[in-house]
Amino acid sequence: MKKAPSGSGYRVVGFISVAALIVSLGAFWTFRQIQHAADARQQTYIVLTTANKLLLEVQISEPERAYVLLQDPHFLSNYIAARENIRRLLKSLRVVTKNNNDPANLNAVTALIEIKKAKMKQIIDFLQNNQTLPAILEIESEQNQQLMSRIHFEMQAFMQYQEELVIRRDAKFQAEMRLLFIFIVVGSVFAFVIAVVFVYFVYQQSQHRIKNLVFLKTQELLASQERSNQQLQKMIAVAEKANLAKSEFLSSMSHELRTPLSAILGFAQLIDSGTPEPSAAQKRSLDQILQSGWYLLDLINEILDLALIESGRLSVSCEPMALNDVLQECRMMVEPKALERDIILSFPPAYVSYTVHADRTRLKQVIINLLTNAIKYNVIGGKVIVDCKECAPGYIHISIKDTGEGLSPEQTAQLFQPFNRLGQEIKATEGTGIGLVLSKRLIELMEGTIGADSMVGEGSVFWVELKSTEAALPVFAPNDTVKKIVTPVDANMKKRTLLYVEDNPANLMLIEDLVARRLDLRLISARDGIQGIEMARTEQPDIILMDINLPGITGVKALQILQDDPLTMHIPVIAVSANAMPRDIEKGLKAGFFRYLTKPIMVNSFMDTIDLALKVAETRATNSPVEKAW
Repeated sequence: MKKAPSGSGYRVVGFISVAALIVSLGAFWTFRQIQHAADARQQTYIVLTTANKLLLEVQISEPERAYVLLQDPHFLSNYIAARENIRRLLKSLRVVTKNNNDPANLNAVTALIEIKKAKMKQIIDFLQNNQTLPAILEIESEQNQQLMSRIHFEMQAFMQYQEELVIRRDAKFQAEMRLLFIFIVVGSVFAFVIAVVFVYFVYQQSQHRIKNLVFLKTQELLASQERSNQQLQKMIAVAEKANLAKSEFLSSMSHELRTPLSAILGFAQLIDSGTPEPSAAQKRSLDQILQSGWYLLDLINEILDLALIESGRLSVSCEPMALNDVLQECRMMVEPKALERDIILSFPPAYVSYTVHADRTRLKQVIINLLTNAIKYNVIGGKVIVDCKECAPGYIHISIKDTGEGLSPEQTAQLFQPFNRLGQEIKATEGTGIGLVLSKRLIELMEGTIGADSMVGEGSVFWVELKSTEAALPVFAPNDTVKKIVTPVDANMKKRTLLYVEDNPANLMLIEDLVARRLDLRLISARDGIQGIEMARTEQPDIILMDINLPGITGVKALQILQDDPLTMHIPVIAVSANAMPRDIEKGLKAGFFRYLTKPIMVNSFMDTIDLALKVAETRATNSPVEKAW
């Protein structure tokens, strides 16, 4: 038997890592360009506003005729005030136009205003010495009239130049925004294609190697009966080692795939919820990016679940539960999808009550998958009928019937095969081709059965049979599915400090932009674990966000050092990592992280976790050695 090259998988991982770095750096560069363009555009608006104020003050500073004729000191005081405002506005224009390429008009205006001020001083001196006739002659002189005309002309030329500059900078800003959208769309498509190919490669290679390994060891065992126990133990050890290697490889794959997804979904959510709101065309593009990104994340999660089942590492916790409660929870989750396609949902009435023995979370996962398929592959305006009844003694039969196109006998026989979508891949309907496979494995783990009956033109019926039970039911708290909205914070509130330890520029930029929306937070950052520890000791932040894979020491090691130090042991530390395998999350929580957030992050969940950590930090701070020392 030929073994697959040991480095082939790692070469693929390396390729994806390089691609992820390119996507992240590209997004980082484009965002900075947009920021520069927006700043330049805003600066030009400030120049125009200041120039208009200057022109108004110049007009106000012309009280000569009224002052000479009426001898009213009020006009003189207006001139003195306007003269000071003109000086201040000219200075402001010098500052805000220092980066412009054409200050010639502003120089001319400054020189003319200085001449005008000198003439006005001369006129005032005449009047104060009771020389009214020379003052009138100076006011009526053609030179004085031409001077004001030249000031107006130069100011108008200066403002026209600034207006043209606004148009150019606005065009540059729009071009940078279009470039960002193109970059994100291309990155999304690229990441999706690479992910599908890579996931399929990993799945096929791991299954092939394990099966061949077990087969060879079994043959060796039969050929030597006297050493069967020893050989069996070796076979189990080798199989466990292979499963462990596969799990580690899948964990690495999950991390590498989530890294570009974190940038794509993070910045897409940021733009979608930003100010100003995206245009209608941009909103459509954002919706497509987010839909494809979350779909890719679902694909990764399903592949990992399936791999865990195949390796025997996914366990279920079965207990008695009210079937009708589970069905109603599933109904609430799929009703929006049904409304989009005008699908009528029919569920058993509340008084029809059965109790089954199953894992609540995994049963909901299976039912939601079957309901989603029944809606997705149905006709517009169709029906989905859910029914429950007793079948064989001690078993409950759950059926989900749709009014779709139905399947031929050949297609029905190919159901529950991985990556087989029965020809649906050529249509626009989304799907991964592994949802039914995963559902079958989960139902079998719960000691149940799953199947399907279908006929072309009459729709399909997918059914599940589970053990019934009469045991007492546990009490579950209601599921909170309300989407929380991040609201502005009072600007007068005390700022809390958040330290983010992260070496990826794109991830750091995403958190910077998110925290910028919170007026009660101040973000500081460190690029490695050692620097993060030192900043935690000196800055005493309220909470810490910690990446796991850091240069130098890992985030877990940095956490242990912080927990052992009396100066920092009270600070809640939240893990933010692309290591999203269940064992990674379990390991992180056991190590002492306050919460473990996986990338790509969901904005609302992230903000909720920050709020909870701030409350805990406030309570801990009152009992910390640092607080007591003060």
